[in-house]
Amino acid sequence: MDGDFTAEYYSDELNEVLTWTLTGIAESYATSINTKSITRGIFGKICTFSTIHINSGSLKICEYKYPKPEDYLFMTDAMVYVPDSIMRAVRKELPGPFPLLK
Repeated sequence: MDGDFTAEYYSDELNEVLTWTLTGIAESYATSINTKSITRGIFGKICTFSTIHINSGSLKICEYKYPKPEDYLFMTDAMVYVPDSIMRAVRKELPGPFPLLK
């Protein structure tokens, strides 16, 4: 049965968050009966904590900053899409030539 579902996961390690998000997307995609969209309406967002930022003309203090739509993660039958901005940040976080995604 499909429906709106939101899951949250908090971590200081972007690689850990990325792994968790991709696992959730894959599980949701595999069990979805929505065939109206190639992504089945399933996507992931990785939000960063910000001490101060502006969102929709309002000053936000100590809140999570939502990504732009082009920074959403999703999958289709043929691929998994992880934005370059996230992959660059994960590579910077890792101390050496360790494998991405635990």
